[in-house]
Amino acid sequence: MFSHRLLTTFTCFAVVFAAGCRSRPAGTEARFAAAEEAWRAARDVELKGPESWLTVAGLFWLDEGDNAFGSDPSNGIVLPSPAAARAGVLIMSAGGFSVRAEPGAGLTVNGAAVESAPIRDEGRGKPDVLGVGDLTFWIIKRDLRYAVRLRDPKAEPRRAFTRIEYYPASPEYRVEGEFRSLPKPTAVRVEAKIVGTAEMTAVGRITFSFRGRDYEVEAWEGETEGTVHLVLGDETNGRETYGGGRFLDAPLLDGGRVELNFNRLYNPPCVFSAYATCPLPPPQNRLPFRVEAGEKMYAGAGH
Repeated sequence: MFSHRLLTTFTCFAVVFAAGCRSRPAGTEARFAAAEEAWRAARDVELKGPESWLTVAGLFWLDEGDNAFGSDPSNGIVLPSPAAARAGVLIMSAGGFSVRAEPGAGLTVNGAAVESAPIRDEGRGKPDVLGVGDLTFWIIKRDLRYAVRLRDPKAEPRRAFTRIEYYPASPEYRVEGEFRSLPKPTAVRVEAKIVGTAEMTAVGRITFSFRGRDYEVEAWEGETEGTVHLVLGDETNGRETYGGGRFLDAPLLDGGRVELNFNRLYNPPCVFSAYATCPLPPPQNRLPFRVEAGEKMYAGAGH
């Protein structure tokens, strides 16, 4: 449900733009600074938006059979007020999911009012989105388990959000590496918040040089075509940056090259929501130096 398509699309544009700038030395530094400021502005818009991770307000694991939802604490899925005390029931069976609304609860599925309906979960493609008032929720799949993820656009973390702190942008932290794809995408298991482990899709390896030394990291499938996704750790983690590492969306270039712009390292969803199941950096992606670039730890993180 959440993605960084806005950011990765902007990243791809900026790479093309920057490539053109390299042939014109005059003004290159100003263009670089402007591109980084624009990326940060887009990130700010995303975090303040109605689909931000700051609006994710609950995670409820589902059991076989009936899973009641509403504002009464006795429900398995507890919605914030002013939702009805009992708004409906999510039914989990071997054949999939369905929902049954309580009269007058105002339940919608993908924006249309319903009394009962089959529900598509995340494991079967784009999930159906249920709504009660301003609240929305959908069914996610983590390994063999299913859960409801709740979004509240009026959540306190969103209302309290101000801005992200960054290291100063530096061209030194924008490097090109070599991307070597795997013969075929490969499922890998990594540590993850809340769920213990998560399955990701490895698509290749990236080698790059920084300050005279060579490094190699594992790249995962990106959300946007033409990009790969990295979860990276470094020696700033747990001090100036989030202890669970940071994410980077890297555009693939011509000739088997890839751009690693560490100025665009961003905080994972777990920084903004206690209900996110974030993958952690695998050992091969823990860089043995300080990456003083990208997003710093968010001051409002409470977990």
